[in-house]
Amino acid sequence: MALSISFPAEKLIRMGQMNDASEVLEAILRRMHDSFTYRADYLAESHERNCSGSWDCANDECIAHDMFGADVHERMICYNCGLESRQQKYTSFLHYINACSLNYAMRICPGNSFDDILKAVMMDVHRTCDPDVGGCGKSNHMSHTLSSSPYVFTVALGWQTGNGSVRDMLPHILAALGTEIDISVIYRGTSRPSKHSLVSMACFYGQRYI
Repeated sequence: MALSISFPAEKLIRMGQMNDASEVLEAILRRMHDSFTYRADYLAESHERNCSGSWDCANDECIAHDMFGADVHERMICYNCGLESRQQKYTSFLHYINACSLNYAMRICPGNSFDDILKAVMMDVHRTCDPDVGGCGKSNHMSHTLSSSPYVFTVALGWQTGNGSVRDMLPHILAALGTEIDISVIYRGTSRPSKHSLVSMACFYGQRYI
């Protein structure tokens, strides 16, 4: 009820309806952020050329950002012409992964640890070298660097609705999950090792939380 009142205009959480566990957690974190920051639209000016975006929070006491927020600097360094483009900064509270992409990475990286598999998923995202800023248009993978690491690292695994292969993928994905993850493997900019231990898991299926 409290969350449905918090976001009435967006209809993000509604009374009498159930949401994905990741949606509920994100709504809680947003509400926590708003309680600490009265100017939620605050945008910190970037000190890096051709870099858009911000860390989205000016309050050092914000629990949501301090505990769950990963400050990410995303950019593309072209292997062909060397230009840096597609730069932006943002705060990520949840590390979203598509189950099909994860399953594909598991097939091409058999026997690898879960953090190596997550890294492979991120490396598989490609964008073109931005021609609007003088780029050559070649396809490259994106680079992700952490400015600050979260105390709590949350992975949200998304399943496509109506995907008949979920039952086939689920046992393999559960087998790949480890009880420990090193986020310095996934992101640049963090000291090695930066290990996090699995402490909880929430699943939403068929109008039930498990």
